[in-house]
Amino acid sequence: MFKRSSFYHSFFLLPSIALTLLGVTSCACTDPVKPQANGQDKNNEKNHSTHEVAQLDTLNIVNTSITQAVAEVSPYKDSKISGRVTFKKVPGGIKIVADVDGLTPGKHGFHVHEVGDCSGEDGMKAGAHFNPTHRKHGGPDSPERHVGDLGNLEADANGHAHYERLDKIIAFEGENSILGLSIIIHADPDDLITQPTGNSGARIACGKIEPLEELSIRGRPSITPP
Repeated sequence: MFKRSSFYHSFFLLPSIALTLLGVTSCACTDPVKPQANGQDKNNEKNHSTHEVAQLDTLNIVNTSITQAVAEVSPYKDSKISGRVTFKKVPGGIKIVADVDGLTPGKHGFHVHEVGDCSGEDGMKAGAHFNPTHRKHGGPDSPERHVGDLGNLEADANGHAHYERLDKIIAFEGENSILGLSIIIHADPDDLITQPTGNSGARIACGKIEPLEELSIRGRPSITPP
């Protein structure tokens, strides 16, 4: 009887001991992991934050290193206009040089517009004149002007226009940056007075202003402005 009672006692006691040991083992295995996981999360957050700062620093370096930009001009509708406008950072401002062919003889309004989208048939996707300071329209040398007011191109009898200007208002960084915007050529002269566009008529050609460094990175040839 004693042996049988001991057997039954042991039989029912063993599962309880096993469950107790399993609980202790589970606690021993899982509890130390939590601080390690939390520490790993903190390290991951720190590494992620450092990576973001590095990315921002790289972007700042890229922006401040841009010294040249170009706009390849294409026509709207059935015109034969083609050309190139280059921008180069020099002491005192940005030097603008434009050579455009296929124009009717005479003056044509010439402006930087606020959106770098030359798609469509009428140039309206390029938006209004670039005017981040909310000034009145004027000529390039007026006391008050849009940042994008560059005056007129003047085409000769052969339809060729050459334009050069050192501009102190446009920039490659900050509020007045023209990068990624568009150059628009108009059908009529800009009278430099009428608000808000100088009464310069339809938009007949457009080109997006892109950094030469960016074009070179994409594998397109870099162009050195005169």
